[in-house]
Amino acid sequence: MLSACSPAPIEGEDVSYSPPAWMADVVAQDEEYMSAMTTCLEDRGQTVMAHGGKVGIETLSDEDGQILPGVSELADEAWGECSALVPEQAYISDDRDLEYDRMFDTVECLAHEGYPLAAPPSREAWVSGSVEYSPYAELTETGDGGSWAVETDEVLRLLEVCPASSQKLILLDPREPG
Repeated sequence: MLSACSPAPIEGEDVSYSPPAWMADVVAQDEEYMSAMTTCLEDRGQTVMAHGGKVGIETLSDEDGQILPGVSELADEAWGECSALVPEQAYISDDRDLEYDRMFDTVECLAHEGYPLAAPPSREAWVSGSVEYSPYAELTETGDGGSWAVETDEVLRLLEVCPASSQKLILLDPREPG
């Protein structure tokens, strides 16, 4: 009689957690989208920032921080052209029931990575839209509106390990209002 053998767990490794399959799919789609969108925008002369499934155009400014004339218009034109050519990631959904389940998966993953968060809102509140909640906004919130509570490099690492399935759940710029 043959028995199935699996390698012994590494000491200290948590064998009770396994990320859901959708997370690997999100990371793969994000990489494909970021690569295609970055190439398209750079082909149109734009300087691009890309991470966590998001792509942005870095606008050029003068020494006073003022955006150079015509730069915004060129960026908007390039963005419009590339958005028409590069489809959004297929996982992006407006199904709030699905997003709620996936949000819980992200919260569980973050806890596994050493970042336990307060309990998310109830399914009813979330699905109805009466409450907005983002695990990443919770993770990075300092309460004073300043820098993130978790360093940017760590947040970017976590987005690779514990992706959010909705772009609406990610706040990446610590200067953006929360």
